Amino acid sequence: MSNNNILNSVSEKREKNDIEKIIDQMDISFSERLFMFIDQRKMKDSDVYNAAHISKQIFHKIRSHKNYHPKKSTVYAIAIALKLDLSETSELLYYAGYSMVKTEKLDVIVQSFIENKDYDINKINFRLFELDQNLLGCK
Repeated sequence: MSNNNILNSVSEKREKNDIEKIIDQMDISFSERLFMFIDQRKMKDSDVYNAAHISKQIFHKIRSHKNYHPKKSTVYAIAIALKLDLSETSELLYYAGYSMVKTEKLDVIVQSFIENKDYDINKINFRLFELDQNLLGCK
């Protein structure tokens, strides 16, 4: 084996080890964080998916597929069902790969309801409907 081949082999092994270290340090999944919130609130799964107006099948996907990423409106529906505050909602969105921004009507509307501690998903959906936005949940 030539010196170049040996160096390439060593470099490839080092890169593989670096990537494995990074993977080992990955954060928890959306699903894991969600179920921590559910456990903290001592709620049953059925209470959450019913209050969030999402189907049992979608909730099952979230529970059984660690890397499942629901729609942003689904994450909001779950946050409303759990009565999360803004910080917790933002955290749950983060784990699903989203963020709350002031440039999207959906975000601004839901944020307003959460700030006012109004967790009535029907009222939120009515306002979203009026403004031609995606509804939360919806089985």
